[in-house]
Amino acid sequence: MAAVVRILLLATIFANVHKSTEGSITHLRVPPDFGCANGRKDDLLRHRDISACGGSWEGHIKKSDLCSVGWHVCTSNDTKQLSSISFYEASHVDGCYAINAAYNAGSCQECTPDTDNMAAIGADCPHVDETSQSCFGKGKIDASCCSATYGHSPCSHMPWISGVVCCRDIIPGKAPTITVSPVSSMRVPVGQAVLLKCKATGDPLPTITWFKNDYPITMEGAFDEVSNQDDVVFSRLTLPNSTPDTKGLYHCRAENKHGHSISYSSDITISEPLPDVAACKDPTKQQIFSPSMVACQGRWKGPIKRATKQLCAKGWHVCGLKDRNVLNKLTWTETTSLQGCYAYDAATSDHFTCTKCSHRQKGNLMSGIGRDCGHVDKNLTSCLNKGRIDVWGPLEDPFDVGPSLNSKKSCHYQKGLTTGVMCCLKTKKSKGKRRKRKCTQPCGPNSHCSRNGVCKCDKGYKAVGDVCLARRNSKKGGKKKACAKVRCQNGGQCKRGNCVCPPDYGGVSCEQGIMRSWFTMIYYE
Repeated sequence: MAAVVRILLLATIFANVHKSTEGSITHLRVPPDFGCANGRKDDLLRHRDISACGGSWEGHIKKSDLCSVGWHVCTSNDTKQLSSISFYEASHVDGCYAINAAYNAGSCQECTPDTDNMAAIGADCPHVDETSQSCFGKGKIDASCCSATYGHSPCSHMPWISGVVCCRDIIPGKAPTITVSPVSSMRVPVGQAVLLKCKATGDPLPTITWFKNDYPITMEGAFDEVSNQDDVVFSRLTLPNSTPDTKGLYHCRAENKHGHSISYSSDITISEPLPDVAACKDPTKQQIFSPSMVACQGRWKGPIKRATKQLCAKGWHVCGLKDRNVLNKLTWTETTSLQGCYAYDAATSDHFTCTKCSHRQKGNLMSGIGRDCGHVDKNLTSCLNKGRIDVWGPLEDPFDVGPSLNSKKSCHYQKGLTTGVMCCLKTKKSKGKRRKRKCTQPCGPNSHCSRNGVCKCDKGYKAVGDVCLARRNSKKGGKKKACAKVRCQNGGQCKRGNCVCPPDYGGVSCEQGIMRSWFTMIYYE
């Protein structure tokens, strides 16, 4: 398993190593996250801030150049990072990797010529003791036990040492954090300005970059950045005149030397003008939200449902509860970007967040769209997908409903507050015509084929067996009228609109000859 991990790591390293040739000199640039100057990370693969780097050095271990930029040979001051290495892991690393530290009487201190037993990790080190303490906690591993015997400095390289342990440089500060992301989605008419906001914290203060579809935005004057004393950086992206090309996914990125943070994406869609839409009685006083919703300016008389005939054009009606699927498509930015206050046939009451606007509901507050309505609150719920907007202002005391709210004017036009209404396109319900079915056989006298394909008796007749006979309570002369159109054959006689056939004949008009042996006589009293 360890061999597979090494192969994957090496593949990642080679994929990230870049070579550039200038004349006859080749420069190797190594990703700093690996910690080793040669681009390899021999072990401690699961540790982000510690690397085992192979190689040799001359002189004191602190002069080793095996660590990459931003890293250093681990010392006794890096016990916090070293303590993340368990003794089991330290004693099972292949090889022996030295640390610029020494163990004397159980203490961890810098390695000096006066000390002995340079610290290390690895299964091939000369001394491994699980019962002692070390710079990485429980257990002790030495790289230069009894080095004076061999005439070597206790802090220098020895033949059995594979390399050094490198620690990442700890720089004071913190990575950025995005505290305010741009709105998740926005639908903007062509020509209207787009404004997105981004706010971030970090130490040092990060720089904010805006992206569209994952590409940096370099348009001059498109964004500005403001910092303040609260260690917060604020950036605004302004696109003054939106066009169809403005459509896309936007996000901001905050970055400093400790890292970066990316905001949520904002989906910007552009709605093109629809000159053929005439949803208002006066088309010059309409603002188009979508092909199925328009804001119509004007006043009306009576309850808001009557505003359909007064303000909305033919084929349109004042938006209401049955148009919630259209209302739910509006974002909070769209509902508050409309200047004025446009009502629709819905309300919030003491018991319902979305109900029909009626003065019979106690505390009924007519709903609207627009930033100039009496009550605008993003944190409440209503018929909208987000937030709540009331044409009436907020109540000072929610338990004391004022006389105006109990009056019959709660769902009427409010002078000085209401700008108009929201009109929605009527949906046409397809009413398919019922297809008339044909009867499988011709119907007999005094009957007809119904729409369902069944023979039924005419009016004034009733079914007796397989024939239709005149009802007894028919008017005078009904019997004669019943037999007026009946023609019996082979000696049959008509009675009450039905042919009574001789013994040897049958059928509706006695037209069929039958055998007497299975003929059943029918008598009528």
